[in-house]
Amino acid sequence: MKKKIIWLLGICLLLLITVILVLFLVGMKINNTKIINEITTEITTEDCNSHEGRIVNTLSLKEPYCEDNELNLGYVTGLNCLCVCCVNKDNLKEKLSQEILNAAQNSECGEKGYLNESSYYYNNFTKTWWISLEMKPEFENSICNPACVVIEDSLEAEINYMCTGALV
Repeated sequence: MKKKIIWLLGICLLLLITVILVLFLVGMKINNTKIINEITTEITTEDCNSHEGRIVNTLSLKEPYCEDNELNLGYVTGLNCLCVCCVNKDNLKEKLSQEILNAAQNSECGEKGYLNESSYYYNNFTKTWWISLEMKPEFENSICNPACVVIEDSLEAEINYMCTGALV
């Protein structure tokens, strides 16, 4: 009789552990699906490879999926996983900077100022490139520190004057 009780308790414990493990894995998948669905950019494996990126399966990792020196280009389509493409920031800047600079030059930024091609950075959250801008004399403003902001997806560019202080 004692053997049967011990055996039943062992089976119940094994079932309980299995249920907990299944709930954990389902919860992880739901959480990662929510996170992936918040990433609006989709990229093919070919595009990821062309940027010398690496494909990361998000089910096996916690956020952030990419390393500090990498950008998340978005959800990789055509795979049987919830994967993102992580690209080294330096590789991406080299490949995108000419396209971004052309978009900036052909906008109001180029009309009203001179781009400082050596002073720019990428904002991963807004997916925008910020390029320092020296205004032409007729458009200068002493309390502003302008930058040309290029939206990565659409390549639309505009001046952000970043004005500070009060007008006197």
